[in-house]
Amino acid sequence: MVSLNLMVCLLFSIAYYFFTKITKNKRVILFHLLISMLSFAAIIIPISISLPLSVESPELFPGLAVPIVFFPALAWYTFKPLFTLE
Repeated sequence: MVSLNLMVCLLFSIAYYFFTKITKNKRVILFHLLISMLSFAAIIIPISISLPLSVESPELFPGLAVPIVFFPALAWYTFKPLFTLE
């Protein structure tokens, strides 16, 4: 799960680089809104998975997996200001 979060953050950083080059650093708020919308849209993935009843406590999976969807966006919003050179 950690590798998936790192991969998504890497994709965020590459997309941010190209987005700032295209818009000349003027519309960064649109990029942040896009990240937020993608995170909320990604909630559908853990909710739509139905585990077999043979798995212990299958009803806990959506409740425990939904917060993990927000980790890449939270990491981006936390660590991005540390690496800006402005």
